[in-house]
Amino acid sequence: MANLYPKITKDITALANKFNDMSIYPVNAQDYKDLFFIVRQLGLDVSSLTPSSTTPTLDQVTTAGNTTANTIDVGGVTTDYVQLDTLATPTLQPGMFAWNDADGTADLRLKGNNVTLQLGQEEVIRVVNKTGADLLEADFKPVRVRSVAEGGAQGQRLAVVLAQADSDTNSATTIGIVTENIANNQEGFITVSGNVNGIDTTGAKSYGGLETWVDGDILYLNPDHAGYLTNVKPITPAHLIVMGWVVYAHQNQGKIFVKVDNGYELEELHDVLVTGIADQDLLQWDASGPYWKNVPVSTAVPTPTLDQVTNQGNTTDNSISIGSLHVNGGPITNYNQDIPDIGVSQTSDFRGYGDDYIAEKTLAYTRIGAQAFDEEGAIRIQNGIFQTYVNGGWSDVATGFRFRQDPNGNYEFEHKPTGFQWWIEVSSGNSDILGLNGLPLVQNYAVSMGAYPVPLEIDGGTF
Repeated sequence: MANLYPKITKDITALANKFNDMSIYPVNAQDYKDLFFIVRQLGLDVSSLTPSSTTPTLDQVTTAGNTTANTIDVGGVTTDYVQLDTLATPTLQPGMFAWNDADGTADLRLKGNNVTLQLGQEEVIRVVNKTGADLLEADFKPVRVRSVAEGGAQGQRLAVVLAQADSDTNSATTIGIVTENIANNQEGFITVSGNVNGIDTTGAKSYGGLETWVDGDILYLNPDHAGYLTNVKPITPAHLIVMGWVVYAHQNQGKIFVKVDNGYELEELHDVLVTGIADQDLLQWDASGPYWKNVPVSTAVPTPTLDQVTNQGNTTDNSISIGSLHVNGGPITNYNQDIPDIGVSQTSDFRGYGDDYIAEKTLAYTRIGAQAFDEEGAIRIQNGIFQTYVNGGWSDVATGFRFRQDPNGNYEFEHKPTGFQWWIEVSSGNSDILGLNGLPLVQNYAVSMGAYPVPLEIDGGTF
């Protein structure tokens, strides 16, 4: 022991110098080992060698050694940065976060120990389940915010019910997909943006399991069944609500990226004002707004005048029915140059009544009614008698003649001589009575008075 004493004394002196002024003499781990070795050798009380004035700072301790496998509990940490161990694979508990090398971000374990949040890659919110049934993570049901009329929020959290794309009421507030088991009337997390992992994304969770989902499929809110997704695009009047995409179609490890797009009603656009909507309304730009607004079709597209219509085009193949026709100046001319006109004297075979020409034609008809204007040149049939307005009065043109439609729909020109009981069809011969076009009223073809391409009824009028 005597041989050891000088060495111990020297060691104690050296160590004392270090521990008395650590700012000059840095203390390391070996110094502590030497100190406690000497203490044990001398049988001294450890507490007598560690007065409060020699308590090391955290910097001194970590300079001596800055790694430990022990859990360190501190009141708070202020640091320039936190470096996560990118090789560690700990089992997370609520409040813990660690590096997720597969997703390239940190994982944060949330309350309830059911949901892990990938920082920066997804967004979740805590809600109250008011669907009336338990919500299961495995079913990943789409949900919407409960309206005020339905009960509104609860416990300072949004309350949710199942969403469906059949109406604006059931779809406009669609907010996300259930991402953990949530008992009825209890709180839990739903994903409003980002990945939902570890689910069956093969289509087995579509309504009835009838669909087959593949990687990249767009998933929509189902318009026919509340709380279901579908890869079939809804058609109007159903509402088109995009819920996300199938990232990985798999029975157990499937992944959906959630990004809800509710779409818009027409009147929800910022430059559209819809009020008092009615059937067949149109949108019209209102520069005083400025915005688009709904107006009746009669306002947006006023009924054009006949003059406006005929300025755009004055021919048609359609039949036209009118109450009366007043022609002021000029003849009624057939638009088909291969068929004779009426109301004008014909002077050539090309547009006249030569036998060879007429024999090959099926002529239409003109029927003149009993009402006409008291104007020069007007014609009418009064009590079966053709009359024309000449020199300020009506004069008989011919008596005992009429047009009649037979059972086959053909019009015949008939004559009833004085004293005869029956009307006789006139089918041959030329008369001395002239028609409107200056030619014989009756010729050797079925109908006189000229030709027209379509049936034309005129209840009086001036030619």
